[in-house]
Amino acid sequence: MTRIRLNLSGTVSERAPVRLILGEVLWGHIRAREAHHRDFPEIRAEGGSTEAAVGNLVLQLTRVLDTAITSLDRERLECALADVRGFVIVPADRDGCRVPSL
Repeated sequence: MTRIRLNLSGTVSERAPVRLILGEVLWGHIRAREAHHRDFPEIRAEGGSTEAAVGNLVLQLTRVLDTAITSLDRERLECALADVRGFVIVPADRDGCRVPSL
């Protein structure tokens, strides 16, 4: 099983750091989209599209939130969950590129 990840990390602007990392994964001939939060790289989600991957990431973070032991862990997870829920895909521009907006 070969797994290739192309991260779209960096900054959206000087003031807004990217908190949601998107990528592409390949398992042989199967292609999927992957998403994870910058603060929780071990919690990843895949989907057939970026929207599906982000939706699955919300489910994964919610599951982990249910098992948070300390209030600090819970607070960090709630912030990450808010970041992911705030993710919006803007419609394609003239060149057909879709740009994520945080």
